[in-house]
Amino acid sequence: MDFEMDLSANKNKLFSIATDFSIYKKLLPDNILDVKIIQETGDEIITQERLLFSSVIKKEIDQQSKHKIIQGDYICSEIISGPLKGSVMNARFLETSTGTKQIGRAHV
Repeated sequence: MDFEMDLSANKNKLFSIATDFSIYKKLLPDNILDVKIIQETGDEIITQERLLFSSVIKKEIDQQSKHKIIQGDYICSEIISGPLKGSVMNARFLETSTGTKQIGRAHV
């Protein structure tokens, strides 16, 4: 799945928020129950997440993700454990004349 969003916000500020995994729980409290950074080395961060999916039934899942930060505008996240193991999400943040274009791709 590919997606794009044009946002009237500063690219560096958005990228800073997107790579601050410790605040995800505050940003999406109905879906992200907990995030812990369990390892951080150079441009790679491994997180442990507890997520809540609510549709017809509620289901909590635990997973670990490896996030690689590339050149200050690109994030590649791979789920390395849990039911969605092997899924990959990529996000790029490009500066535009009106703010930022965020381009994403998810392979689930």
